[in-house]
Amino acid sequence: MSSLREQILQAAIRAISDIAEPGASGYVAVYREADIPIARGARFALTMEWVSEQVETLLSDGDQCALRVQLSAMMISGERDDDTLDGLIVAAHKALMADRTLGGLCQAIYRRAATRGAQVAEAYINQVTHGYEIEYRHRATDLEVL
Repeated sequence: MSSLREQILQAAIRAISDIAEPGASGYVAVYREADIPIARGARFALTMEWVSEQVETLLSDGDQCALRVQLSAMMISGERDDDTLDGLIVAAHKALMADRTLGGLCQAIYRRAATRGAQVAEAYINQVTHGYEIEYRHRATDLEVL
């Protein structure tokens, strides 16, 4: 079985996996790494990756965890198209926050930061990243159980 952290990440990815691609009939691909994940021929991508986790031991044989994740929206463009990219991150944020407990796996999700950047590879890639903190608990002796 997977750790509760991994179950939370998988649930977060499922929550954003049905984002419609702007101006197309398909869905935006979702990846778990920050390397330039946009496949050839695709114009958009989302990434969800965990960055760090803080753990506080509770007196009741449990750990209170604060999992920090980053959700990035990326877009290949010959020029900056901020409206389209902003719409993509807004849609992903709404989908992620629609159930702030991710089906009961966590206590809450909070947005903590936002950054903007660009990468130049084979094409110009605009990127907006939102940082989130996901609070959850698990038993101190078992990383799989609430």
